[in-house]
Amino acid sequence: MGLSFLFALIMAFGILSIFFINRFSNDSKSVLKNNLETLQYTNKMLKALEDMPAKNEAIDLFTETW
Repeated sequence: MGLSFLFALIMAFGILSIFFINRFSNDSKSVLKNNLETLQYTNKMLKALEDMPAKNEAIDLFTETW
């Protein structure tokens, strides 16, 4: 009786851990995707700011990404 209870408890913890690991994995994928998009937008904005004295279109590009 005692061993079957411990076995059931270990199985329950194993199933719960697999569930939470999968959930955290999906959340981290979403965070990484959002961070990549942010880096791309900031890179475009930085390039537009660097080109402002040389090109008039840089201001339009900056306001478009912002």
